[in-house]
Amino acid sequence: MTGASSASPAIAATHVRALRLARMLWEETDAERGLTMAQIIARLGEYGISAERKSIYKAMRALRSVGLDARMLDGTSPAEYAIVSRPLDAADLADACAAVRECAFLDSARREELEAKIGSLAPAKAAAAEADVQGERAADPSS
Repeated sequence: MTGASSASPAIAATHVRALRLARMLWEETDAERGLTMAQIIARLGEYGISAERKSIYKAMRALRSVGLDARMLDGTSPAEYAIVSRPLDAADLADACAAVRECAFLDSARREELEAKIGSLAPAKAAAAEADVQGERAADPSS
């Protein structure tokens, strides 16, 4: 028998833990900002996923085995974990949004739609920081 119904509950829980960890790290971390082990375990708990340090390490190895650059950040105390590199970094995504904003052949609704989609590719913290920078630029008449 194949499919999700044939997997043991322990295996299914391991997969869900790794997938939730991947999403959490993808959305909330970058090369400068990570999550501590305590934060990761607490956040997984919010989703009803039990975890301990060893199971997080195992999930991190699984993420690396499929090509995500998930690792502990150097020089952090307590240790923080993050997805460090991505195909497009926050600056690349900001440039793409700026190009879409200036694109004359797109109507405003399509520009907004594309900006939202491009923005969704950035970690939430990086997107918030970029929005702050954009707001400062708009408020500063010298820019």
